[in-house]
Amino acid sequence: DPAAHSTTLPPTGAGDPYFLRKLEDCGWLGHVSLVLSASLWTAQKLHLQGSSVLVHCSDGWDRTAQVCSLAQIFLDPFYRTIEGLAILIE
Repeated sequence: DPAAHSTTLPPTGAGDPYFLRKLEDCGWLGHVSLVLSASLWTAQKLHLQGSSVLVHCSDGWDRTAQVCSLAQIFLDPFYRTIEGLAILIE
């Protein structure tokens, strides 16, 4: 039976065929993009320009901690290694 030997990729999102659409619709990827952009901007201001930076997000989300944490990771070469990442995850 040729159908028994067909190679198809499993659906994403634990079997939900609409997973990627739902992911896009919820705005999560946009949020991640904004946090990464703000973190990069912060790291560049600190490292390249020697500026002081005040990060404050007042809408009740965790963006302040997310932006500051990622900026610190961007600036510390150890935490950009596999070993450093493993320590952060632990």
